[in-house]
Amino acid sequence: MKLYSSPTQLTSCTKTNQLLQAVSTWQAHKLRSKQSILYSQAQTQATTSRATQRDYFATDRRPVVLFDGVCNICNGGVDSLLKFDKEGKHRMAALQSTPGKQLLQQSGRAPDDISSIVLVEEGRHYVKSDAILRIGRSLNPAFFVLANAALAVPKVIRDTVYDQVANNRYNLLGKRDTCRLADDAFRERFIEE
Repeated sequence: MKLYSSPTQLTSCTKTNQLLQAVSTWQAHKLRSKQSILYSQAQTQATTSRATQRDYFATDRRPVVLFDGVCNICNGGVDSLLKFDKEGKHRMAALQSTPGKQLLQQSGRAPDDISSIVLVEEGRHYVKSDAILRIGRSLNPAFFVLANAALAVPKVIRDTVYDQVANNRYNLLGKRDTCRLADDAFRERFIEE
């Protein structure tokens, strides 16, 4: 079997291989440079983002309840929490507020996601029925028992019911034009801008 018919073809093939190798090396270098630039930009953005975001647990370890600040159902839930959480175990922030958006991001959620209540603890977060039941378990003994009983219901069913209410919350009880402001009596319970 004859691969090359003449020395000229062999030289041409070698030059082609060298050219392909040079192009490949150049492309790899260019790709590495581009990756390095993108990595550097991502690091800068992450550092800037961390620098501009507050550590909401640096001086206060209480969990934060993120709620839809214009939803009347959600605000009713906040009123109930303020009434039954007499020890002040929880802090609150509207999902639409700057702290709410930052806590959503820190929890790995989109900053404009107002689809669910979110309970943010240091290093963890809970959404939908899990958030509500976790809050309930931290309140008085009656709520603790009720929340534990509700945990027996499969999560898929609990979250389906939650989604039905959440998706229709404005139709059910309406909404406000502006986000709820902290009541002076409970100002220290709300994280504000």
